[in-house]
Amino acid sequence: MSFRLLWRLLLISLLITGCGGLQLDRPLRPTPDDWPVFAGSATRANASDVTIAPPLTLLWSLDIGGGVGHGSPLVVDSILLIGNLDGELHAIHCPTGKTIGSVRLGEAINASPLLLRSVAYVALSYSKETLIAYDLLDGRVRWRKMYGDIETTPLLYEGRIYVANSWGSLLCIDPSEGDLLWQFDLAGNRSMKGIRSSPAAGNGLIVFGADDGAVYGLDLPTGEQRWRTQTDAAVAAPPSIDGGTVYIGNLNGMLHALDLASGKIRWTFAAGAPVFSNALLVRGSAIFCTLGGSLLALRISDGSLAWETDVGSPMNSGPVAAGEYLYVGTLSKELCAVRVSDGELVWKTALSGRVKTAPAVAYQHLFVATDDRTILAFSGSGE
Repeated sequence: MSFRLLWRLLLISLLITGCGGLQLDRPLRPTPDDWPVFAGSATRANASDVTIAPPLTLLWSLDIGGGVGHGSPLVVDSILLIGNLDGELHAIHCPTGKTIGSVRLGEAINASPLLLRSVAYVALSYSKETLIAYDLLDGRVRWRKMYGDIETTPLLYEGRIYVANSWGSLLCIDPSEGDLLWQFDLAGNRSMKGIRSSPAAGNGLIVFGADDGAVYGLDLPTGEQRWRTQTDAAVAAPPSIDGGTVYIGNLNGMLHALDLASGKIRWTFAAGAPVFSNALLVRGSAIFCTLGGSLLALRISDGSLAWETDVGSPMNSGPVAAGEYLYVGTLSKELCAVRVSDGELVWKTALSGRVKTAPAVAYQHLFVATDDRTILAFSGSGE
């Protein structure tokens, strides 16, 4: 066997085992400036108290070699982590935009990774092993598990990992070894309807929507179903939770506020177009975006419309609040800034790719991922 062939086989082996491409030189130290999980918290509220005021200035952009699905960037200790549709996990130095490293873990990463100390838990699609624990300090895979095709972002809550797959199962997993603690399957799921709604948690319940049109509330310790509420259309959007209420939209454009304890519908609102993303919960409003191009701010008290803004482009990514303003990307390759108080569209800029996921707010900056392989970092006016 030739030396060249041996070297190529070695490189392929390294890619398969996930070794050698990504290794940090220090432990990650969480700070209050981080954006450590998808949508900012386990309740998926998508809000930050830090104000980033438009117009924004582009600080840097980086090509990560593959498009980004609906997984937002995570930022911890000035390091940005994101997966791409080529199955690569990338680490980027936030202040400079320089690549720290990357590793290929499978075929496609559709959602955000999950970080626990210095271990990244990555969900994969179109791969044999679809949940992987990657040690960022050791630069190696700790474990790989076959948990079905996963398009949702894993949730870490009270020391356990919760993740849903497109086969219609919600799984509770021990992060240390990846062992399955319990599994909930959609009842009577002969047509293999799946779960594409990343779960949220609060008050002892884990909540998610499903292709069967229902929203589910499960007991966190046991996986026992507490309630099931039918919305009459597939639910791909993650839920957002505020206090004792769940806010969620479906693919018929119906927006729902559900009682967290019982699943009882408190109010509904017809948005008029499909909703794929979670609500932004800020200042007494639940703000949804639609595939029809509308941003809708509904009063959480009764579901009445506070304001509506047409951004002129379809959106399937969620809005994120940075103090007085919210930012949302569109499928027409734009980034828009809207004033939270009255919905006025105050600024927009063209991007090189479509945005399918919410931005992240960290270290006084806005980080945006696009489907043309680009990560961008923006600062606000006056910085």
